[in-house]
Amino acid sequence: MIYPSIDEITRGRFNRYMLCIATAKCARNVTDDFLEQKEEAIRLKDDKTLSKLVSSTEKPVKTAINLIYEDKYKLVIPDQQ
Repeated sequence: MIYPSIDEITRGRFNRYMLCIATAKCARNVTDDFLEQKEEAIRLKDDKTLSKLVSSTEKPVKTAINLIYEDKYKLVIPDQQ
C-alpha cells in the first residue's frame, strides 16, 4: 500500500482527478529541477554533488505525492480563488 493514501492527501479539498493532474505536473517539475542540478554538476565537474544527486533520488511521482501531502506544492482551484 502506498503511503499516504488518497484520502489523506485530498483531505476533502479536491477530487482524485485534480490530484492526478497535480501529481503529474509536480513530478514534471521535480524531474526538470533534478536535470538542471545534474547538468550544472556535470558542467562544473563536481563529482561529489553528482554522486549525491544520483544516489539520493527517489521516483519523481513519489516525491510529488509527498510534496502535495506536505503542502509544499499548492493546488490552485479555480472555484476557490
